[in-house]
Amino acid sequence: MPPETRTPSSPAADAYARWRELRDVYDALETHVAASAWADAASLTPRIAALEQMLLPLMTASRAEATDADHTLWAAGDAIATDLADRRDRAFAAATEARNAVAGELARLARSRADARRYRPATQSPSWFARLV
Repeated sequence: MPPETRTPSSPAADAYARWRELRDVYDALETHVAASAWADAASLTPRIAALEQMLLPLMTASRAEATDADHTLWAAGDAIATDLADRRDRAFAAATEARNAVAGELARLARSRADARRYRPATQSPSWFARLV
């Protein structure tokens, strides 16, 4: 529908639509994190940031004159927001755990290489054959 004929939506409806979109992005984020597809997960962060910026003015909108339908939308959006906060914490914990595992492995490899540099082969003693010559 063209913008000029579209019915104006309420801040509650706009916020709910952004929360639903953000939830969809988090669905994709969790899929990428579970698959250790870190580049794909990182590619979603600009969209998450943009949606959060869009939500800021909507979340500060007054709810005082909201209709019953608006209150229902605000409550649904608040429920999504609470769920996303938990999901964000879990995704962050998974990414931190993966980072720590990689850091531990890199440290182990660095120690192994340092040990290999200190290793010196035993001096070769003449074999019994060399004494015969």
